[in-house]
Amino acid sequence: MVDIEVICGSEGYHSGETGGIVPDTFRIWRSLLDRLDDPKTGRVCKELEVDIPEWKETEAKYLTDLCGMNLCTKFPLEQGAKHCLPEGGLKDMYLDNVWRCNLSVTGAEGLPALQ
Repeated sequence: MVDIEVICGSEGYHSGETGGIVPDTFRIWRSLLDRLDDPKTGRVCKELEVDIPEWKETEAKYLTDLCGMNLCTKFPLEQGAKHCLPEGGLKDMYLDNVWRCNLSVTGAEGLPALQ
């Protein structure tokens, strides 16, 4: 677990007054996360990866052949959302789930309320 705090202004500024002048802290936060996690593929940076042992590759092929799309369709999604199916297909999806590192943001504090 990591806490990331990004502060730019020394006071509480309004975005309508400082947009384009003071760096947007959310954009900085997002760019920091993008260094760890590719926003297009969901893969973490090479420095966090480990080799996948052959027995795990064999397991992945066996289970994906056995279960097929049930690996992901057991998790219903909202209309328009799609499961993360990488270029390597179900085998890579399985390995992404059980072996490879994943980045998940589980909370955010300090954002203004919507209402």
